[in-house]
Amino acid sequence: AEQPPPSPKPSQKSGAEGEAEAEEEPPFESAHTERVEAYRAWAEAALPPVLELMTLHEYRLDAKQIEATAEERALQGQVEEGFAAKPLGWEHRIPDPSTFMVVTRPGFRPKLKACTYFSIFTVPDLEEEPEEEKAPPAKGGKGAPEPEPEPEPYQEDTRWVIPPHSEVKLMVRFMSEDIGRFQHMMQFEVVGKKGSTVVTTKGECQYPQISNDYRNVFYRKVKTRPPSATVRSQYIINNNMFEFGPLLKGRLEADILEDKYEHNVERFRITNNGMFDTKVEFQFQGVPILNEEGEPSDPPTYHPTIFRAVPPEMELKVDETQDLAVYAVPIDDQMSENKGKVEDLLICSVENNPNPYHFPLSAVGCTPQVQLDKEALEFTRLLVDHKQSITLTVSNVCLLPVAWEIVGIEELPAEFTISQTSGVLEARSDQLVEVTFTGIEKAVYDVVVKLEIKDVDDTLGVIQAIDLPMRAEAYKIEVDVKFPGEGSGMDFGLVRVLEDKLKTMTISNTGKYEVGFNFKIKTAAVRELFTITPQEGTIEPLKDQEIEIHFNKERLLRQEVTLKGNTAISLAIIEPLNGKKETSTYITVDVRACFTKYNITPGRGLNFGPLVYNTTSAPRTFDLVNSGEFPFQVAVTPYGDEHEFAQEGEEEASGKDKKGKDAKKEPPKKGKGKGKDEDEVPEGMQLGNFFINPPDGVVEPGETLRVSVTFLAQNARTYVEMLGIHVQDRDPSDHPGGIPYEVAGESCIPGINTEDFGSIFEEQQIVSALDPLHLESNVFALRNRVFTFGAVIAEMGPPDKEPPAPPAGKGAPPPAEPVVAEADPDKEMMGMRANFKMINPNKVPCTINVALKPRTPAELPAGETFPMDVQPQLLTIPPHEHRYVTTYFVPRAIQSYSATLDVVVENGSDPKTKQFTCDLRGEGTLPNITVEDPAALTEGGGPWLKFPRILLGKAHTLPLTLRNNGIIPSTVRVEMPYDPCFKLAGASGGTYTLESKGSKTFQVEFRPAETREYEHKLTLMVKHNTFETQNVTITGDCYLEDVTFLGLPQEFDDELHFADGPVNMAHEVAFTLKNHTPKHFRFWWPKVSDHLTFVPRRGHLHGGATRDILVRFEATEAVKYDPLPDLGLVLERIKYTDPESGAEAAPAAWDDSNKIVKFVPEDWEPEPEEEDPPRPNAAGGAAAQKETKP
Repeated sequence: AEQPPPSPKPSQKSGAEGEAEAEEEPPFESAHTERVEAYRAWAEAALPPVLELMTLHEYRLDAKQIEATAEERALQGQVEEGFAAKPLGWEHRIPDPSTFMVVTRPGFRPKLKACTYFSIFTVPDLEEEPEEEKAPPAKGGKGAPEPEPEPEPYQEDTRWVIPPHSEVKLMVRFMSEDIGRFQHMMQFEVVGKKGSTVVTTKGECQYPQISNDYRNVFYRKVKTRPPSATVRSQYIINNNMFEFGPLLKGRLEADILEDKYEHNVERFRITNNGMFDTKVEFQFQGVPILNEEGEPSDPPTYHPTIFRAVPPEMELKVDETQDLAVYAVPIDDQMSENKGKVEDLLICSVENNPNPYHFPLSAVGCTPQVQLDKEALEFTRLLVDHKQSITLTVSNVCLLPVAWEIVGIEELPAEFTISQTSGVLEARSDQLVEVTFTGIEKAVYDVVVKLEIKDVDDTLGVIQAIDLPMRAEAYKIEVDVKFPGEGSGMDFGLVRVLEDKLKTMTISNTGKYEVGFNFKIKTAAVRELFTITPQEGTIEPLKDQEIEIHFNKERLLRQEVTLKGNTAISLAIIEPLNGKKETSTYITVDVRACFTKYNITPGRGLNFGPLVYNTTSAPRTFDLVNSGEFPFQVAVTPYGDEHEFAQEGEEEASGKDKKGKDAKKEPPKKGKGKGKDEDEVPEGMQLGNFFINPPDGVVEPGETLRVSVTFLAQNARTYVEMLGIHVQDRDPSDHPGGIPYEVAGESCIPGINTEDFGSIFEEQQIVSALDPLHLESNVFALRNRVFTFGAVIAEMGPPDKEPPAPPAGKGAPPPAEPVVAEADPDKEMMGMRANFKMINPNKVPCTINVALKPRTPAELPAGETFPMDVQPQLLTIPPHEHRYVTTYFVPRAIQSYSATLDVVVENGSDPKTKQFTCDLRGEGTLPNITVEDPAALTEGGGPWLKFPRILLGKAHTLPLTLRNNGIIPSTVRVEMPYDPCFKLAGASGGTYTLESKGSKTFQVEFRPAETREYEHKLTLMVKHNTFETQNVTITGDCYLEDVTFLGLPQEFDDELHFADGPVNMAHEVAFTLKNHTPKHFRFWWPKVSDHLTFVPRRGHLHGGATRDILVRFEATEAVKYDPLPDLGLVLERIKYTDPESGAEAAPAAWDDSNKIVKFVPEDWEPEPEEEDPPRPNAAGGAAAQKETKP
């Protein structure tokens, strides 16, 4: 409900207006009364300061409760209704319009940091304010400047009232007594606006300055001082000092300041990296004066500095860089007091900067000086043509490089050479000088040279000179070696291995000093042969020494030795003073110690190879040749037996007695078989089945002893005997029991391989047993031990001559194969042959006899020979070879044959190898061919190929099938005379081979050219069987219709076939009607089914013309026609006449597919379709009538 308007309360106004009273009205009560009162209390306390300059008015506020849960549009309507304008009869006074500003209490703000270096002033407006008004002085603070005599026209304020569309100019002052960078944030707030605006002020206060960064000041710098090298003109980072390093003392200051010496001056970069232009002055601290204890005096006093700065001062702009030249002038007094090293400070004073910059400097004054490790060079006594070198070390003990030179070398003798006579020696380094003395001739030398030292630039002349004496002596060793006789070495000549031999040589010392000698034998083999006495020693001046050289002194040599020009023994002449070998001479030694030499040929023994048992071989020999220089005896014994002269030789060598053995073997026993040489006994010593002749003898140097050996073969075994051949004075290690020599022979029994059927019948098929139901060809049965030729074509004519024997060579004849005859039986041999491989697996040849015995019980006709034969009947087979035996089977009749094949080895005594036996079988037959299709026969009983009636222009094909019912393959020749209406697939006259029980089908095509009956012949001829020639009769008949069908599916003449398909799916077949006559026909198709449609169904077919027909088969339900109903085409003969004249008119094309379009009334009814006329018995000749169809 609407509440009555409250009475306005008095509000505070500006001072001129005072307070106004309002009419009293009842107070307004609301649910928010307490909150309103609290707000009013706060406003009375907070607003007066803000509203001092504002004009306040009194208004009445109306409050109305509105349902806040209503819809937004309903809520808006209630508000508009509640606060709608009152009618003109409003009784209260309407106050004047006023503008209010809502002021909120500022939020909590943290206390700001005190502003020390920055002050803010208000710039007065000079046009509005008089000049005599002065701004109040700024509040003092740290770093604030003192007031000037005249006050500044600025005011230091923190609050401003800015009228609308105006501005206030402020000035910020920065003042600091400290150096550095300062920053302060000034925060400005506006009454009535939330938030603040921050202005950041920054300022920097600095002294004028220069860069003291060593990376900018110094051009050359290193991190640390190198442990060994000398630092020159470099800044040492770790020591914070610039070091000039060592400098030569004694140079003139004027020359140094003129930049004549680069090491005495250094450039420093002085850079103004401050914020102001500046002026810099340069000066040096000086060198401290030391007291007696070596410490600086107190207070400190200074020597004049040795450093100079040029220029002494400079002015630098901001970021400007100039070079300062600093010179070091070494002074002897200061250098001596500070041990050569002087340290000082370069002081750089910057104007308006109380802090000067310091740069430590140092320099070392030096005087060139060297030291020698030897005061004199003393060479030892030296042989002529020898040399000795002494190394002199020149050490630079100062910190500067020095120049050195050896003078006086022009007067040195040629025997002295110096590796280096001058050079520059770096600081703290050494120079090795090698002085070499070479003995050219015997003499004594004592000379002196001088070493001079200078500075490198040679500005001060010779600073140091050192004398260097050199003493040496050269002499010769004079020794004479004398060998026995006139030779130049030791020649022992030819000796036996067990002999020793002694020879003597002399060494003479003709020199000034004592000499030593030493014999060495460099190889161990020669050291075992020779003994030298004495082996080493010394020879006094002008004295002789005899040397004994003994060959095989202990007689331990057991092998041949030949030394020719051997230099394994060397004589060394030694200088006793230093024990060094001065000369070495090789002593040539010649000696030859030999055993008895022999050769045996052949050296690997005798092998007689295989020999037929109970026979004696031809003698074979071996030769024993004396290839040495002494004669010797030889004897042949069983191996291991010792001979008498061999025992004596061994006793002489070893000093032990040995007893020989008699090891003759018993003579071999005679076998039971009798050989051709059984009664002949060879001469000589018998050893087993071998006879040796002669068994011993004497062989002079260069001569030969020939020994004959004979072998007696007995039984079937191998004989091997080892002979021992003893040669006198041979090497004892060369087979002490005798030189082994093997003789061997083998006695063998001849035979052939009778059990390896895979090899014997390698060209035939091998089965375990024959199949009784199937006749196989060229097969060997293991179980029956039968070879069967199988069925072979019988030769029915007169018998031919015997087949030729195969060659006796190793090569096999062609493999077994049927031999068929051509038309002329004289040109080709009938029958079959088979090769059997006879193998000799033994080491001796064998001779075989081959025989064939018939087993057929039936007697052969008179004058006919047995159809089986074998060649050759006598055959010799070499060892480990084979030969072929060929069997032939040429039957003369249609019957079976059998025989036994025997192969017997001559002199074969082994039952397993002496004979091979097997049975041979074969059957004579003839090939035949039977006509299987066609099965029809003519009246004469011959095959009849009968074609059905064929429409002219068509073709038909029938098969002709031939079958081989025989047991062998049959070859047939098919011949058919030429006829254009009959054609045989493949060329006529072809030859075909049919395997047993096999068949072959030929296609015969009949394509007649005219209407009539046809008859033809086809001949079948079987090879090798004249009784099997057959004639096949071929007949056919051709006819012609007036109208025919062309293009029917599957090339049928009068049958129409449709493919199966789903319901409501049309199948269409197109074909053509052709009129073969000049007559005109009217045709129509009878309606036999609702599912068949012909387009066109009726029409005219002119003479010689064609008409395309389309047949549609479409079923609305599942149906099946097999076959379809008879679709006989009805033809009626017609002719065309002119209706007016009755004369014959030209034919016009027409069928029921032609349409006539006409306009008809709405109530018009079509005429009923004309029914099909009945099928006439024959084609009519009615005249054509003009038909129309809507």
